[in-house]
Amino acid sequence: MPRRPRSRSRAWRAERGVGAGVLLALPMMLLVAALLVYPLGRLVTVALGPPHGFGNLAAFFDHPANTRVIRITFLDSALVTVLCLAVGAVVAWSLRVTERRANRLLLWTAMIVPFLMGSVLKLYAFTILLESHGVVNGALRLLGMADEPVELLYNRFAVVLGLTYQMLPFAVLPLLAGFRTIDPELARAAEGLGAGRLRAVWDTVVPLAVPSLLATGTLVYIITLGFFLTPEVLGGPSSPFTASLIYQDVFEFYDVTSAAVSALVLLVGSLAVVGVGYWVVGRERLARAVAA
Repeated sequence: MPRRPRSRSRAWRAERGVGAGVLLALPMMLLVAALLVYPLGRLVTVALGPPHGFGNLAAFFDHPANTRVIRITFLDSALVTVLCLAVGAVVAWSLRVTERRANRLLLWTAMIVPFLMGSVLKLYAFTILLESHGVVNGALRLLGMADEPVELLYNRFAVVLGLTYQMLPFAVLPLLAGFRTIDPELARAAEGLGAGRLRAVWDTVVPLAVPSLLATGTLVYIITLGFFLTPEVLGGPSSPFTASLIYQDVFEFYDVTSAAVSALVLLVGSLAVVGVGYWVVGRERLARAVAA
């Protein structure tokens, strides 16, 4: 009886097939579907579902308190973003060019220590500093700059100050990564040609840092939009953020639809900021800035 020829074994390939790729990606796909796709879909169906469908949006914006909260949230977040970019750029560039170890240690300590502190601890520290009989008011009276206590707490000033302090490390660290790709000799060369230090940095460093600045601003703005504890503690009822409005709708008024509309407005606003960043800078440059 003739012997059957042995079947040749398939040659080994480094590339996996489509089925193997789908199987390997399946756990992540299920995780994304459970934690991202379904919650977002549920949010949209609740916000635009019963009782009035798209009329829920009109009913939400017809309420003056809701529009005031949304306006405060977006405007104060924009102000915090500008302040963080301005201060963070100075600190990050100083860390990039300074050669003195003591200066670098001082700057790193000023950034990292608040970053590692708990939010509650930082907020109550600000409360002690800004209250009517706190440290700042005591210093103002001691210097003769104020006869009566200045209202520094439970207003938008306190909220912006607290948010800027908390978000500053989130601005410094990405900006420092972006500045490391820029040669400081460019600014020194501009100074050698007669430009002042500020003009040299503005003309040589800032144009090259635009993608990093925009990516950092997008990150800071989106995170700031969702803050809850800082506006509650430092602002009180006078400076509510949208997160406070959502909490109030869910746990006090039991109005889940209004809370879903508020969350949807925040989501659309965040996506709009990201879209503007892609449009102004470009996808590739913005991705490189974030990856840096």
